[in-house]
Amino acid sequence: MAELERKIPVVEMRYFRKILGISYFDHVTNEEIRNIITQCTGLYEDLLTTVKKCKLKWYGHVTRSSGLSTIVLQGTVQGE
Repeated sequence: MAELERKIPVVEMRYFRKILGISYFDHVTNEEIRNIITQCTGLYEDLLTTVKKCKLKWYGHVTRSSGLSTIVLQGTVQGE
């Protein structure tokens, strides 16, 4: 999981550069790219934070239900 968490910001910045048409050879820092994105959208939240929020929201949704997914997720299967 840690490897994926390390790769997500890299891919995110690569896509931002591609969308904005900024090459690595243009010598524009990642911080400047984030500032450009913030100016365009008015809000910037990195992808990793968004993914973590969605996972927590889903976990809360599943734990409030009483179905099979809750039993499997929490590992509360009753044995003999």
